[in-house]
Amino acid sequence: MLRFIFRGLLLTMFGVQISACGGSDDNEKSEKYDKPYLQFYNGSADTGAVYVTVDEGNNVGSAVYGDATSVVSLEQNDVELSFSQQDSDGSSEIIGELSANIGTGKKLLVVLSGDTSAANFNAYPIERTELASRFRLFATSVLSTGQDYDLYLAQSGDTFADAHLLSSVSTGALTQFESWQAEDSQSFSQGDYHVYLTLPGEDSPVFESTDITFQYATEYTFIIRSSAGAIKNNIELDLVINSSSVNTYAAIDQAAQFRIYNSLNDKEVSVDIVGAQGNQRALTLAASGLSEFDAIAHGDYQLSGKASDDENFAFSNQLLSLTQGRSKAIVLYENAEQTLDALTFEESNLPQSVEHDVQVVNVTPDYAALDVFFVRQNETIATAKYRAQNLEFEHSARLTVKSGLYEIVIVHNQEDGTQLLLTRSPMFNIDQNENYMVSVETSMSAPSGYEVVLLH
Repeated sequence: MLRFIFRGLLLTMFGVQISACGGSDDNEKSEKYDKPYLQFYNGSADTGAVYVTVDEGNNVGSAVYGDATSVVSLEQNDVELSFSQQDSDGSSEIIGELSANIGTGKKLLVVLSGDTSAANFNAYPIERTELASRFRLFATSVLSTGQDYDLYLAQSGDTFADAHLLSSVSTGALTQFESWQAEDSQSFSQGDYHVYLTLPGEDSPVFESTDITFQYATEYTFIIRSSAGAIKNNIELDLVINSSSVNTYAAIDQAAQFRIYNSLNDKEVSVDIVGAQGNQRALTLAASGLSEFDAIAHGDYQLSGKASDDENFAFSNQLLSLTQGRSKAIVLYENAEQTLDALTFEESNLPQSVEHDVQVVNVTPDYAALDVFFVRQNETIATAKYRAQNLEFEHSARLTVKSGLYEIVIVHNQEDGTQLLLTRSPMFNIDQNENYMVSVETSMSAPSGYEVVLLH
């Protein structure tokens, strides 16, 4: 059942005038919402962080792919909006500008999609109303394929046979859903629900979410998009509320994936991953070897490993939890007890075309902690913008860096205040649309005894 469809105003030219005065008139205007409001959602996988500026100077937030800004209240209805991102040299690049008249008591949700070379800004006006123990529900899509989906909503515990068809969801249009519940056809009772998506007119789900808790009496917006990180091109469902916290839902039966890096440069290692219902993997990694990504059913697994030439150099039955639609990296290393061990972390689920989420791991047992600097050609460690300081042994840290050339410098701070430069890498070009890892490790072949390894 369809309540309202707001056709997005496609803004691909600078200086386009829009009027955000549409929406439902069925609810009386609330005295609580006495200002115009603005929120931005980034649905373009071709961007890094996109910054929103109001009236040439007031920065109201930024959002990466699949993220949103918080809702901000504005002091006037007529505003000039600018959307920009930073180039690799730190300069600001404007990717869109628009003029808007936002009605009092309305939120303008601006949704970015497409490539930066032809950025699409769709502006959706949403009437804000006071609700008591109920929520309003909207949906749109930023899929580049333009594929429409029928959206069904079911209460927790119900099957698809019990689900209610709400409406089709399309790219470039915001749909407000009508409720089947008798209390109010324009809102839903707070509680737990799950979502099914089907192709238009079909009755076989292509997507089912886990349970989603709607705990606030407010408006929620579903946005259908594609995954674009270590796992690409899966359908994901973002749930946008009035904060910058966006919950993302992968399909309940979506596979996970993993890859393994053997940081030991003198030992081949065999790894066993054992889960329920016959799900298991057995791999052998050469010294300094990195496996390919391997898709596997989500769930909890036992992770064990041993050196091929020494069964006592081993570990067994470590917990490895793999989540739907997410990717984990496993780094094998020698721990302080001089036996084999594993460090795991979740890889970034963001696109890596403009900004790169580099995971840095410290598997050097000689020092309790190290400083890691990503130094560009015009920098020293004192001026380096990107750094991971006090990175402890057996830990990892994530840095977001712009595409470019970097020398990675490893420093240890001694108790007397002096610094040791343990090693430095050659200039690495970090510019691929891949998930990068940097491993800081001991090396028998390196003159300093330490080495920086860049992996992707």
